[in-house]
Amino acid sequence: MAGVANPPAPWLRPPVFTTNGQVRVNWSPYPAAQQYRLFSQTNISAPFVENTSGAIAGFDWTGPLGGPAQFHQLQVTPLSSNALLSATVLHRLTYGPMPGDVERINAIGPQAFIDEQLAWADIVEDLDGAPAIVNTPITLPPPPPLTNWIRVTATGTATSTNFGIYLSGAGSVYVDDVRLVYGTNADTGPNLLANGDFEDPTLTNGWFIGSSINGTRSVITNSPTVDGNAASGTNCLLLVASSGTTTLTAGLYQAFTNVVPPTAQKFALSFSYLPVRQSASNITLTIRLSGSATIANIVLPNPPTIPPTPPVPPVVLSPVFAKLTNCAPPMVGYALPPTNVGLSDLRAYHLLRAVQSKRQLYEIMVQFFENHFSSQYTKTKDWFDNNFSNSITNDATRQNLAIDLEWREHLKWRQALLNTNCNFYDLLKVSIESPAMIIYLDTILSSRSAPNENYAREILELHTMGVDNGYVQQDIVELARVWTGWSVAKKDASVADNPFAAAVTDATNMPGLFVLHFKPGSHTTNTAKRLFTNVVVDPRFGPPWGNRSYALTIN
Repeated sequence: MAGVANPPAPWLRPPVFTTNGQVRVNWSPYPAAQQYRLFSQTNISAPFVENTSGAIAGFDWTGPLGGPAQFHQLQVTPLSSNALLSATVLHRLTYGPMPGDVERINAIGPQAFIDEQLAWADIVEDLDGAPAIVNTPITLPPPPPLTNWIRVTATGTATSTNFGIYLSGAGSVYVDDVRLVYGTNADTGPNLLANGDFEDPTLTNGWFIGSSINGTRSVITNSPTVDGNAASGTNCLLLVASSGTTTLTAGLYQAFTNVVPPTAQKFALSFSYLPVRQSASNITLTIRLSGSATIANIVLPNPPTIPPTPPVPPVVLSPVFAKLTNCAPPMVGYALPPTNVGLSDLRAYHLLRAVQSKRQLYEIMVQFFENHFSSQYTKTKDWFDNNFSNSITNDATRQNLAIDLEWREHLKWRQALLNTNCNFYDLLKVSIESPAMIIYLDTILSSRSAPNENYAREILELHTMGVDNGYVQQDIVELARVWTGWSVAKKDASVADNPFAAAVTDATNMPGLFVLHFKPGSHTTNTAKRLFTNVVVDPRFGPPWGNRSYALTIN
């Protein structure tokens, strides 16, 4: 924009050496940057060259540590003014770009997109009757086949008489052809272990099952390999651990000798295992002699990478709309409050429209005025129990009724804002006549003998004029009398929009809706209400409004 100075250049911080053998260069953000590039040079007087040995992520460049010390420069390519305007429009007039929005605004230009959003009533859509959203599930691939037995050897000494197999965590592994021999030549000489090839189908023949092993699931079985071949013979061991351990006798173990071997005695250990992926990461298979002097530790494969599962299909708009309106769309009118609804349904309705609607600015404005003229669901719910003359003791019923009042108010914001002639007066009128607002700011408690000033104060301070902006306490006192007699009552749906119509005679059992109701006997009729006496519009507004009195008398 002409006349607006460019923001200062980003601050390039000194390099930081990380613990994983890399160097990191960090800088402060630059507004509306499209691209960052880092240039380096060992000689500050020589031309700087782009440093492609590392990678940029966010506001960091990370590269390998090594070589001579370097000086660094940062190059920032800002967005073009048109691209910046487009990005601003998409983040200010919408809830964020939807798929296709970036391409569309680039095609038609930001001003055309703005004009389109401002004319939201001309954007055709019917999300309340939209079909269900269906996500195609992702088919998970089968696990890789078990194919290759891997042979492992280790040599060392023993400090006791036991030999054991265990896992560091809950998991499983196939093991076969376990051999322990004297000397340092694996597989040479008699096997000191009983049933080390697991050809005897009785696992406890020579072996003992410790506390970390699942004795039911740990079995001697046929090889699960594609060709069905074990590492040796026909059978192999499926070892299943229910928990991890580092204690030899808590795993699968046996005594390989009756006496403690001499300290100089060497042993050679060998075994085969299948690299089965585990259900958790970093599970270690340990096979060793007592004392850990002869030991083999195998880190088993991590869990397989699971493809992303499809998100749970979101609740579609039409069922939510039908649930809130207690009828099937399209809604023509309804005579009963909804059932089995909660705040989550109101949130779902708004969020789904915020995500899917082409009328993005319209949705933002609906939320803005919903927030500006805020009411409180919990206070409405409590009123049906504490203040309503026919108290409703069922919590679910109170919840349904409170949601209904909030929902019908929300619908009126939507209907009003779709009218191209809608102005602030129309929106204020919706709020004033809303049963949710009448309850929330205590208009319902206001009477001729005791005018309640809560709503009078809030309508001036928050909803219209603003604090300290042309009204005084006496104006609040006078305005409070205007709302006396405004109440909420249950009426037949045919007269729901008539505040002077009679309420139903049995609010507990008769059908109907809770709506605005005027009680003449509670209204202040014996005196005029004089507001903003001797107050004029600030001269800065100029003619014809500057210095004009806006005093108001209501009889």
